[in-house]
Amino acid sequence: MENRNKKLIYFLISILIFINFNLPYYLYSFTDNSLIGRVTRITEYDWGPESIYIDIFQNGSLKISIRAMVAEFTDVSDVTRGLFIADFMIKRSRNARLNIIYDLTKISACEADSYALKIAERFQSLFGGRFKLINRNERSFVSPVSGEMIHDISYTYDFYDIDLNRVIDLFMKFKFNDGFMALVNSHNVWNFRLIDFQFGFNRFGSFYYGAKILFYFNNYYKFKSGNSYTFDLFDILNFTGTLIAKAGSWINIFLHKPYDMDFIITRAELPPQMVISKGGDRAIEIGNVMKPFESDQVIDKIYLRFKAVERGLKLPYFSINILVGLIILLSTMGIVLFLLHKFGILSRFLGLRNRLFRRSML
Repeated sequence: MENRNKKLIYFLISILIFINFNLPYYLYSFTDNSLIGRVTRITEYDWGPESIYIDIFQNGSLKISIRAMVAEFTDVSDVTRGLFIADFMIKRSRNARLNIIYDLTKISACEADSYALKIAERFQSLFGGRFKLINRNERSFVSPVSGEMIHDISYTYDFYDIDLNRVIDLFMKFKFNDGFMALVNSHNVWNFRLIDFQFGFNRFGSFYYGAKILFYFNNYYKFKSGNSYTFDLFDILNFTGTLIAKAGSWINIFLHKPYDMDFIITRAELPPQMVISKGGDRAIEIGNVMKPFESDQVIDKIYLRFKAVERGLKLPYFSINILVGLIILLSTMGIVLFLLHKFGILSRFLGLRNRLFRRSML
């Protein structure tokens, strides 16, 4: 009977340890990648025709993301029935990923399979390379936003050995030369970290073609308390013209503060619609935060000068996922120790360790 209890206790402890190491991971994966990604899948361009998002990170790295509508870069009229979105993301490594989602309330799964393959082949004809299907996922769920039942199927294709020359040529050919995409020119386009081509239907039922280009500069700033720094978007992208912000567009800049420093904006040359928020311990936000540009706006400069100053000790920020994971970790460790103590396993282990220690001292 005692051996059976020991086996049961060991089994329970094994289960608790498994939960301890795996539940936080699954919780993080679900909250960040599963439901949220699906719910927002068709709203990426709904808030406006163009956007610029800029992040200056705690380690001094700089990210500039420019999104806008583009001209029709390929004919997909034969595969749009039931389509939510097709998104083709190309990296500097010459690899790419294609994500496609179809609405199974409008077409069958067999039709979606055929259409998705045609889209993959179309991108292959545009950019070369080879591809393979790595994931096909059919699912049904109730949207927490609208309350409607959603039945869709998603596909993920990985592409290899993409011809970057063809990518750049197509991007430059079909982007519009007014608006935010005017920032992208032959001098800076090859500095891209990621280029994204997209087409699909927005929530208003309109079909669109869109593109995004992302620039990333590792450790662009070397933050040190007492030093001042400048951010000049036009200078960084080697842009010498006049920028037009179209009605409905957004510009947002996020200054992410290091844990031991604060930032003070000492000078700003921005469009009047862009405001500087006081922010909190984590970041300062600059932009037309509450609403987009109401009419076309000429922008002569997007310039900031800010100073890094030392601040008192601040506890690092923990997301809800990290907090839940820590609670599960500590709770499970407590339960394991309690079971070990209750059934004498811990005391026998400590007693054996003490005997071995005393024997080694003889």
